[in-house]
Amino acid sequence: MSLQSPQQSRIEQLIAITRVVMAVAALLAIWLDPSHPARYARVAYASLTCYLVYALALALLAWQAVVSLRRLRFTTHILDLAFFSFLIYLTEGSASPFFVYFVFSLVCATLRWRWHGTLWTAIAVLMMFIGMGVYGAIVLDDPAFRLNRVIIRAVYLAVAAALLGYLAAHKRRVDSNMSKLAAWPRGTFRELAALAQNELAHAADLLHAPRVLMFWEEPEEPWIHLAVWSHNTFHLSRESPDTFDRLVAKPLIDASFFSPDARVPVPRVLYTSSAGMLSWDGAPLHPNVQTRFAIGPVLSPRLRGATFEGRLLFLDMRRLTPDELVLSDLVD
Repeated sequence: MSLQSPQQSRIEQLIAITRVVMAVAALLAIWLDPSHPARYARVAYASLTCYLVYALALALLAWQAVVSLRRLRFTTHILDLAFFSFLIYLTEGSASPFFVYFVFSLVCATLRWRWHGTLWTAIAVLMMFIGMGVYGAIVLDDPAFRLNRVIIRAVYLAVAAALLGYLAAHKRRVDSNMSKLAAWPRGTFRELAALAQNELAHAADLLHAPRVLMFWEEPEEPWIHLAVWSHNTFHLSRESPDTFDRLVAKPLIDASFFSPDARVPVPRVLYTSSAGMLSWDGAPLHPNVQTRFAIGPVLSPRLRGATFEGRLLFLDMRRLTPDELVLSDLVD
């Protein structure tokens, strides 16, 4: 008997409780409006009652911390799809109001298997739903069949699947970035060359930046250290403090910021503050830095440590948004 992770346990608990709520809601809906089951009223009642018992049993298992439902996920997923298809068939086929229960299966697939599960579940759901519509129109010659309704509902399911798949893929990218942040190398800045190269390579990979600059100062040293990572090449140097009298503009000294294009006469800059994200118009960087490195799009988080203070400059990134600014601000 395998144990499941806390996240998996919470997902299965959420699915189990939602399944119970949906079973109760379906029974209540049919009780309030018994016209929907039509020819199969008794079968629908009996089926929903059995499904409610099944849902309650899974909910009890899901809330037992020592029991893992991981191995049952695929089985319960298939059973849910089969029951929803059966319920829709009993309640007016493609015209059934219970077709939205297919969305529950799409959400479950996304939570359990991310976009791969969403894709395969969407294919199965659309095949079953469209198949029921074709069966009702051609085989049963159902007078209630409406082609436009089948098309609209099928498109609704496809759009819901596409949105869920996108969210799953986005979450995977965020999780990957968080994993890279968790692996952010630590150490002392005294091992300058090796450590700085490791830091910049990690930072460039994290935010997919072609070029990264790192400026920093250490106590009792009359130098500004400059490390450059550019297209997988690394260079480390020391600069006189007079070279970059003030690295960034005064309003940005204590902030992380980004600018879509620092080359324009009056760049637009977004920066972090205690009041949230603010906007400022002006040249964000010292002219010597701007000219020497031909800086266009720039993303710049601060670096703060017990024995040093500095700044990173991520350059030439194709897409810069406030999301990247928030992520980069975690890199300290």
